[in-house]
Amino acid sequence: MRTLAALALVLIAAAGSCGRRGPPLAPLQVDPETPRVLPLRQENGAVVVRWHAPRLDSGGDPADLRLRRAIVSYRVLDLHALAAEERASQRQPPEETDEEDPDATPSGDEDAAEVSEPESPVSEEPAAPDTVAPETGEPAPGEEAPLPDAGPAEAAEPATEEPSPEAPAPEQPPVATEEPSPAGGAPPEEAEAQPEQEPVPEGEPEQDPVPEGEPEQDPATDPEPDETQEEPDPEAPAGEEPGGETQEEPEPEAEPEPEGTLLDYEELEFEVLSEIESEVPGEEQVLELPVEPDWIGRRLEVTVRYEARGGASEESEPQSLDVTGPLPLVEGLLVEVGPRELTIRWQDPRDALGEALLADPVFEVFRRRGEDSERVGRSFGPSQTDAGVVWGEEVCYRARLVVAGVAEERVIPDPGPVAPPGAEEDEGAGEPPAPDETGEADAPETPEAEPGDSESGEEPWTPIPVRVPGAGTGALSVGPMSAEECVVPVDVFPPVPPSDLRLFWRSEATELSWRDSASTDVAGYHVYRSGPAGAGFQRLTESLVEQTSYTDAERDPRAAYRYAVTAVDGADPPNESLPSDPRTANPR
Repeated sequence: MRTLAALALVLIAAAGSCGRRGPPLAPLQVDPETPRVLPLRQENGAVVVRWHAPRLDSGGDPADLRLRRAIVSYRVLDLHALAAEERASQRQPPEETDEEDPDATPSGDEDAAEVSEPESPVSEEPAAPDTVAPETGEPAPGEEAPLPDAGPAEAAEPATEEPSPEAPAPEQPPVATEEPSPAGGAPPEEAEAQPEQEPVPEGEPEQDPVPEGEPEQDPATDPEPDETQEEPDPEAPAGEEPGGETQEEPEPEAEPEPEGTLLDYEELEFEVLSEIESEVPGEEQVLELPVEPDWIGRRLEVTVRYEARGGASEESEPQSLDVTGPLPLVEGLLVEVGPRELTIRWQDPRDALGEALLADPVFEVFRRRGEDSERVGRSFGPSQTDAGVVWGEEVCYRARLVVAGVAEERVIPDPGPVAPPGAEEDEGAGEPPAPDETGEADAPETPEAEPGDSESGEEPWTPIPVRVPGAGTGALSVGPMSAEECVVPVDVFPPVPPSDLRLFWRSEATELSWRDSASTDVAGYHVYRSGPAGAGFQRLTESLVEQTSYTDAERDPRAAYRYAVTAVDGADPPNESLPSDPRTANPR
């Protein structure tokens, strides 16, 4: 009965809770993929920013991607000012360092003081015999009074053994009865010098210790050389030493580091520039930013990120552009027709640029035939050649000045020391120099010393170049397009004459052969022959000869003739070259 009652209560509670609303669930987080921003472009007084909206989420799934908006951030960098700050941090006068802490002892002096303390007892008195050897750690007995500075092997030998007859006995130090210190009882310098001593084998006479700071004994005068020393092998290669150790070959010289310090400005933050509604995945977005006056001569960097339902994308890679002022117009375009190419020339307006650009300006040349226009190339000077000549067809050219970004680092040169403010407003400013006894006025003093001038009282100035990262190869600042210059090229240039004319006299005819002309537009050749009486050349061929040989059967076999060949191109009208070097065929 109780079981049925409990079951009824459970059913009633379940029925009562049916249909109630629970707490709202958190929105599903969807992070879009990182948007791709195209290279920046400055044109017509504005910086154009283009990018494509994400098409997938961060996991590569397009199903649940719901975009909301794009957030464009930017920062403007004055690279010249940052480079000046970098130079100022590197160029610190030594006086400022001394004034900060005059009582501080330089680290080098402290080390010298520490080193000088243990040197005096070592040079005057030998070390106590109760020191602990660094290698074995066995203390030397204090009651046996061994030789000074004895190693582990010397301390272990009995005291009754006499020293070597060749070695003079040093003064006997006082016997120390104190317990060894935790560090071995020896100064740091002596403890470091102890491992260098080799133990003396048993049964061999002891040797005097080598005083610290003096070279070791020459192995040639040592009666008992070290066991590890080997005699030089005459058959050993030249790069090995007698001890079997190979001399280290000199390492190749490393490539010199790039000049200057690379400027690092990653800590500078971006600011939000604009928020744009963008809900279509994969859509191309364009944002034009009017160039602010304080942007000119500085670097602009832009990033884009997207917000979606419950999530956001990562910041895109920053795109950089060195903002310039209005670029001048290219004028004076002129097209010169040559035998193999067209040359386009114009006036160079780069002298009018008075601002310090971060990249060198170049020229872009465009060609138009009919409705099709294409870029011929970029030129560092005020001229460009075009080898794609089509004779008799109109072609038009235009040019403009551009500042193209580069991916390579660029060095900002040091402009030199800057005079402190108020230096020019001296008390004697504006007054003429006072004449000396000879009546001549003193020469005005130079306000700044030349770099490396040791005679002046000022410190020599050394330039500090600073490297800045590149802006990217796709970034571009373009100027206005020049007026169009059109021309119809006409071929009035004769080809190059053929060469190496050869004659072969036969009883029935004379055979001729030659080499082709070096010109590429040759349509054929004409053959000329002089008369037997020495008259002028007359053309033998009525039509062009396409091959490089000819047979003259209409001649007198008893007369001598001279021959020459010309090349003819396919122009309208055709152009004929000068004759080749003439040759004479004598009868046999």
